Amino acid sequence: MEGMKGVCEEKEILMMADEVMRGFGGSGKMFGMEDWGRVGDMMVVGKGMRGGYCGMGGVV
Repeated sequence: MEGMKGVCEEKEILMMADEVMRGFGGSGKMFGMEDWGRVGDMMVVGKGMRGGYCGMGGVV
């Protein structure tokens, strides 16, 4: 993960962080990317946004 952001920046590729499974406190922190100290250019979130009542997702 540490080298991934550097490669993306070097090649001018947007890095997308998939936080559907680990987001919203699933890893002990608000988002899983915080474990590596990296931030994606886009973050895909879902599931925990609606409290489990119905499916919902988004890109931040």
